[in-house]
Amino acid sequence: MKQIIIRAISLSVIPIVVGALLAYITKSNKKEMLNNLNKEHILVHLPKVNMWVGFLSTSFFLVCFFMMLLFPNDTVNIGTITVISLFILLGIFLVASSLNWRIRIFCDKDYLIYRTSFGRTYKIQYKDFVCYKDGNSMLTLKTENKSFFVDKKATNLEFLIERLQQQGVKKH
Repeated sequence: MKQIIIRAISLSVIPIVVGALLAYITKSNKKEMLNNLNKEHILVHLPKVNMWVGFLSTSFFLVCFFMMLLFPNDTVNIGTITVISLFILLGIFLVASSLNWRIRIFCDKDYLIYRTSFGRTYKIQYKDFVCYKDGNSMLTLKTENKSFFVDKKATNLEFLIERLQQQGVKKH
């Protein structure tokens, strides 16, 4: 009976925490959008919550990894080590991408600067965009040679969509 109650509580807590994170992201995005109305360039970036989630998950799985090595039992095998290592790498990538990934939109210029999660920077003219596709969780910017992806939860995304429309980029 005790295990059923613990499982029911954990299943109800997870959606509450996820909902609270999404509400916080929306609230902070709106606050930053109001602050950017009079600036000459606008920065589209991932929410800070992504960095903290990545940091906490990396820390948790590192602790699990070291506990597994220090106090081995019969569950330690190559599969477990691989899965925990993948979660550690995923958390590190989440932190790195939230720190590196961004788009600079200039109000008086005809280009934007897109920087990937790995730090590669592209200067893209608006006339080079073929179209953009507004998906459920991702905005895709397409040029002749390459596609660029933008998370729909990115801060100041509305400014990017508005600027694309002002510059005559077609919506797919």
